[in-house]
Amino acid sequence: MLKQGIEEDYLYIGKKTATNTRKREALKELIKNSREGDIVYITKIDYLARSMI
Repeated sequence: MLKQGIEEDYLYIGKKTATNTRKREALKELIKNSREGDIVYITKIDYLARSMI
């Protein structure tokens, strides 16, 4: 993402854990800081899906 010009301050990187999907701090921060019109790029859709269930 940095190569595409995305500033590091705007990157939310979650650490994958097999045992706990409730403590998705990066996802919580992303949702909290997102505004209408923002574009979100997700590299692992299964990671997001597990968090939304």
